[in-house]
Amino acid sequence: MPKPLDLILRMLKRITVFVFGSGVVVLGVVLIPLPGPGLLVVILGLAVLASEFTWAQRALDKAQRRAQRSGDAVRLRWQMRRQMRRGVVDELSDGRHCARDERALGS
Repeated sequence: MPKPLDLILRMLKRITVFVFGSGVVVLGVVLIPLPGPGLLVVILGLAVLASEFTWAQRALDKAQRRAQRSGDAVRLRWQMRRQMRRGVVDELSDGRHCARDERALGS
């Protein structure tokens, strides 16, 4: 049977983790609309809470999946933009070569 002091320390730890983790989550939520790492701060707060609470672990897993999907979408957009820029540059350079070749031929 656990000692009363152990139970008190365990409860004190849970309360401390809850207060600190909740504060970090709230800070992250406030930072989301502002420039900065709002979502990362929320995930950090959930990680702190997940050390003691299973509901926070489930929320952390869900937030990590959403962050991964968001990152994948951003990477895909950047890749598409990069390919579009390369295509435009290739077309422009082809056009310049054609015009230069026509001038050289006297057309």
